Amino acid sequence: MSGTGPGTRGAVALRPAVPADVPALAALHVAVWRETYAGLAPAGILAQIDLPRRVAQWEAVLAAAEHGSGVVLAEAGGALAGFVSWGAPRHGPLRGAREIHTLYVAAGHRRAGLGRRLLSFAFDAIRQAGPLAIGLAVLDGNAAARRAYAALGGREIDVVTDPGPLWRSRDVIVLWDADTPLRA
Repeated sequence: MSGTGPGTRGAVALRPAVPADVPALAALHVAVWRETYAGLAPAGILAQIDLPRRVAQWEAVLAAAEHGSGVVLAEAGGALAGFVSWGAPRHGPLRGAREIHTLYVAAGHRRAGLGRRLLSFAFDAIRQAGPLAIGLAVLDGNAAARRAYAALGGREIDVVTDPGPLWRSRDVIVLWDADTPLRA
């Protein structure tokens, strides 16, 4: 799962997350979440997304390790460069599908194909169980992510209000049908 390829900056290795990764995973999640949602999420919410909250979240996710779920990290130069997680659907319109729960890439590795590579890894892992539809929820105001998912072959099928643990967000549901590959 390692090596260089088109769109990567240096050697990037993909591997499953393990409990020892939680501190670094949580720190990257906080940093990228704050960068990504600055101006999109209410200002007070950004301050509430802190390291202890994310450590607890990732400890719970890795401890649960339900069938059909996964967390994969991208490492470059000994540091985390991104991550993807997936599992059972959390949003009604994705019932019967698998859902990408998180997909984040560190600032220094964006626009280099790493997000697509992580998403591709997740699609391959999910579809080992058979042809499954795969979807995700993206914040309505995150135009860059919505364009990226459309370019990868995802189609917007619904808009939902996600009650979230901290604020109610308007999310767009993006779906790849069971027979739809991730576009290059």
